[in-house]
Amino acid sequence: MSAARERLAQIYRLIRSYRFQSLLVRNAAISFGLVLIPLLAMGFATYRNVEGHIRSSLIELNAATSIRVRDTIDAAIRDTNRMTASLVLEQETWSLFRGIWPDLRADERYTGVRRLITRFAHIYPYIESIYAYSELNDVVVAGHGAWPISRFDDTGWAVDYLSGDGSELQLVSRRKFGAYPLLITGIRREYASDGRRLGAVVINIDVELLARIISESEPGMVQHTYVVGDDDTILLHRDRALIGERTTDVPLFGGIGLDQPDQTVSLRFGGRNHIVSWAHSTYGTLAYVVTLPLDLQTDRLAAAHTYLLASVVVAIVASAIIALLVSVYSYEPVSDVVQLLSDPDGEPVRSHRSGEISYIAEQLTTVIHSNRRLKTEVEERLGLLHSAQIAALQAQVTPHFLYNALEGINWLAIRTTGDENDVSRAIGNLSDLLRYSVGSDHQVVGLAVEIEHARAYLKVMEIRYPDRWTVRWNIDPDVMCCGVPRMVLQPILENAVQHGVVPVRRSGVIGVAAHRSADSLVLEVADNGVGMPMGALDALNSELAGSAGIGGDHIGLRNVNHRVRLLYSDAFGIRLVPNRGPGITVRIRLPVSSPLDAAAMDDLEHNENPLPS
Repeated sequence: MSAARERLAQIYRLIRSYRFQSLLVRNAAISFGLVLIPLLAMGFATYRNVEGHIRSSLIELNAATSIRVRDTIDAAIRDTNRMTASLVLEQETWSLFRGIWPDLRADERYTGVRRLITRFAHIYPYIESIYAYSELNDVVVAGHGAWPISRFDDTGWAVDYLSGDGSELQLVSRRKFGAYPLLITGIRREYASDGRRLGAVVINIDVELLARIISESEPGMVQHTYVVGDDDTILLHRDRALIGERTTDVPLFGGIGLDQPDQTVSLRFGGRNHIVSWAHSTYGTLAYVVTLPLDLQTDRLAAAHTYLLASVVVAIVASAIIALLVSVYSYEPVSDVVQLLSDPDGEPVRSHRSGEISYIAEQLTTVIHSNRRLKTEVEERLGLLHSAQIAALQAQVTPHFLYNALEGINWLAIRTTGDENDVSRAIGNLSDLLRYSVGSDHQVVGLAVEIEHARAYLKVMEIRYPDRWTVRWNIDPDVMCCGVPRMVLQPILENAVQHGVVPVRRSGVIGVAAHRSADSLVLEVADNGVGMPMGALDALNSELAGSAGIGGDHIGLRNVNHRVRLLYSDAFGIRLVPNRGPGITVRIRLPVSSPLDAAAMDDLEHNENPLPS
């Protein structure tokens, strides 16, 4: 049992260490083809069959919903028709239409009509209000009072009353007071025996209350219902903005024919697929359209999705097991790769192995040799850095001794004269330069700090060589907070002084510039001194671009260049450029670093003495 377990563990380790998995893919493809594809085909066929049945049931449901909506609203219209007919025949309204009642306030007959209207208005919950209009008296009687029609607050129905004719119930859609609520108004006109129009009974149906009754009859209904009048006007919809609109302005009605008998169709509009059913009112004046978005019925398809998902999971598991069993017998060549990893210089992979194994062995050999080369290069760089560190440590002994000696001399000069003098100030500048060179452990300082100490160095040199040069500073303020290697300018300035302007008899000019160029920080130190022959300058540039050490002439240039390349990369460093006139320009290219860390800046401010201006 333990041997079998060890065998499986070995195979597991081999598979985990194997990266070019074409054998595994091949075995998985075979097992998937034998197991997964047939199961998927069966699952897909089952899903399509279930989807067809669900679609048929949805069509039947939508058609039945349109019939129920028709029956509900037809019942409301039938009740409205019956109520208007009853009100017209009531003694109070019959008298109102045919008699002259001049006194609106005192005449008890108006009160009788109001009571009658109030009693009828409470019969059905969807009735918003009822009016009785007498054209002979020019009076509108409602449940809350009687007024001349010119002073009545709701006259939106009057235009339809005047423009229509006949004693049959007329249905119109409107907004009370031009805004709210939304109403379906039924108007039944009353005529005298000689054909004169006497008035009308007006019943206002609240559209929202009617829609609520429809929703209560269909709990959880997601369909959209449209009620269309005989003039192609939308009388009822959950979107208020559509009520009163013509069907020609709604994209849905462009794909159906309401003049056709009741039916159900599939239609796409608004970017979605819908089932659309319509039915006509038994009164012959209204049409009821019900739309059902198919993508909202995901719960109806959940069972089919679950079944298909279960089939896919079973197929994947079965395929994985088959692939693993096949891999037990086909992954043995992977041991050659493991052997190559453990002993790269050992026996090469046997030629009878598969092409994939040979390819892997070649790639691994290439990577191993490349890593060895990189390791050798890193070790060489570390050796150079170690040598530079040793040289720096050795060089610190003398600066520390000189720093302490200069402090003593500075104290002696002040005691001799009793106050600061030119000698003590020069010694102070020199002492600060030494402190800066051997001070903080930070390899990178702010450009502003480096420039400050470069100015101190030039002040010290001006004591030895008074009036021999003029310094021109051209520093972009935006780069003052960029990080630069410590003591990057002083060696270059020393080179410009000693080898540039001092050997000539005329007064020299030294220019110090700093600016940003693309993604680099460029520092330039230019002088109009003796310059350098073109051949020697090209040779020095080639040497600086190579990997030479820091010995020989121009130690300052080599030292700075070497430190820059060690800190960043070989893409940065120093290059010498001849001036158009006499002299040369030393150009230092550095990466544009972020502003220095606040802790590092604080350390510099507290541990390094500021230089005098």
